[in-house]
Amino acid sequence: MKKHLTSMWTGVTSSGNLDDWFNNYQFVSCHGPVFWLPELEVGQNSIEDFAVASGSFGVLVLTLTFAATFHSAYAFTGIVGFVYNDGVGFWVNGLWLVPPALLFWIFGRRLWILGKKHKFFSLAEYMGKFYDSNLIGLLTVFIHAVFITPYIGIQLTGSGYIFQTVTEGKIPFALGATVMMIILVAYVWAGGIRAVAWTDTFQGIFMFVGILLGSWLIVRNVAGSSAAAFQDAVRSIPEFFSLPGPSGAITTWNYISRWVVICLGMAMGPHIIIRMFTAKSLKVLKWASIFGALYLTIIYWFTPAVGALARVISPGAGSPDQLMVDYLWQYTPVVFAAVLLGGGFAAAMSTADSQAHAVSTTLAVDVYKKHIKPDASSRQLTMVSRWMIVVLSLVSLYIAISQPTMLVNLLAISTGGIAQLTPAFVGSLYWKKSTKAGALASLFGGMGVLILTQFFWTNPFGLGILPPFWGLVAGSILFVVVSLVTTPVDDKTIQETQVFTDNIING
Repeated sequence: MKKHLTSMWTGVTSSGNLDDWFNNYQFVSCHGPVFWLPELEVGQNSIEDFAVASGSFGVLVLTLTFAATFHSAYAFTGIVGFVYNDGVGFWVNGLWLVPPALLFWIFGRRLWILGKKHKFFSLAEYMGKFYDSNLIGLLTVFIHAVFITPYIGIQLTGSGYIFQTVTEGKIPFALGATVMMIILVAYVWAGGIRAVAWTDTFQGIFMFVGILLGSWLIVRNVAGSSAAAFQDAVRSIPEFFSLPGPSGAITTWNYISRWVVICLGMAMGPHIIIRMFTAKSLKVLKWASIFGALYLTIIYWFTPAVGALARVISPGAGSPDQLMVDYLWQYTPVVFAAVLLGGGFAAAMSTADSQAHAVSTTLAVDVYKKHIKPDASSRQLTMVSRWMIVVLSLVSLYIAISQPTMLVNLLAISTGGIAQLTPAFVGSLYWKKSTKAGALASLFGGMGVLILTQFFWTNPFGLGILPPFWGLVAGSILFVVVSLVTTPVDDKTIQETQVFTDNIING
């Protein structure tokens, strides 16, 4: 089956009207086989293997699946649009790259220890057990599912942009996004986290080369150097280099709030959390965090210069998110563009597959097994997870086809919603006075304030603070205040979680 799909995919994309548009499709032919390299049949009936690969990943695979999963289509398309519209405000991007990689180790080592002890596959499992609350577990699942689904839509949107641009409209946006969704569903269905991680490994390499080399080639061929690109921008649009930037959107408070909510939202994402449980050892987790931080930082060396020169040579661009793809096609050799654009697909696929897999797993384990069919077998849970992947992907495709105008805004909304889990989660790891009532107050209050400031009381006090930040502040205050006046979790739970992990970490 795997070999048939590989040859079919490659054949479809490298045949037909070769004289007319072979080069346009070449990048798909080159990368089609990559999607099918892993042994997809491994662990088909074991939910533990399907979900977390039985905790078997080494440094290389975990580093690349973490980094590739962290970066999305936003890294290839949306980030240039962000620089184009908001100038120096882009540098907040650097602030939300390294901290989540460090939190991958700081939070991850505790979850890894507890996961080994209790066989956790998800954050919802852990939160529900610590607070002895099915409701908190369900709320965690709900927040992950609701806010990560639009994020998957970002990936399909980026894929649709690339298909449409490089084929000059022969493959329209909607069809391109649909094709990528089908590929995603096929290999995640077949191999679970192992298929996802091994494709992430290859896609992570393609993405790194595609973004780093592609942005460097554009800068070199158009401006000569990054310095020249910035000098041209200084002369043409001096407001590009100070807040609130050309669009006037990135105020100081907007900058700070964007950093906080995206940083925490990325670290708390289900696709990041589930990778903490896949590490073979704590040593593997530590080095994956370090190398992941380096990967996430280096990949953006030349991207700001692309956004700066784009503002000069393409003023008034209607779709800034598409400029990176357009420029690769215009300013680099066709063969280079074909290969480098594979990095764009890699960025999209390596995040979308991981997100769909993680949310489908938590729906199967934390909803279906706990509340619908407690006696479900491992095989049944695996099948439920697979069908959830299909459902999530279809909803995400609908979001993608609606073509959100600025991917960075959708990124902030998605990660900001997930960030509301932070107070209750951090409290469960470190604060002995944490209570179930405090966690519930934090989750309901934080989400309530987020909804209030997103849809009703927009931009309170005119500060430009993102709605999720208001929710996070409210949720944090509620968590502390309510926990101080209600009964903490029992001492046995504290001993089995906080004290247990402290003893192992501190030796």
